[in-house]
Amino acid sequence: MIYRQRLVKLADATAAFDDLVRTQKEAEDDQQKIANVAIAEAPIEPHLTSKPNVMLNLALGVSSAGFLSLGAAFAAEYFRDSVEQPRELEGFTGLPVRAISYDD
Repeated sequence: MIYRQRLVKLADATAAFDDLVRTQKEAEDDQQKIANVAIAEAPIEPHLTSKPNVMLNLALGVSSAGFLSLGAAFAAEYFRDSVEQPRELEGFTGLPVRAISYDD
């Protein structure tokens, strides 16, 4: 009876020991993974300072502004809903314009 109790106690202790060994091994593996991290390349300072290219920025700005203003002018002309010239009225209606009235 005493041997059986010792055997059960020893089995319990072995299971607990195995759990501790497994936990220790996992911790060592994690530690080794962390230790394997290395810097690929050391940082270096650039030799030339970076500064904006003023002429390129100015040329791009002027050309962008030109295209944007031309696009806005064409859009305003295309979407207007008024008739300003007699020939426009003739073009819309297909009839000749006989008289024009200018109201101030």
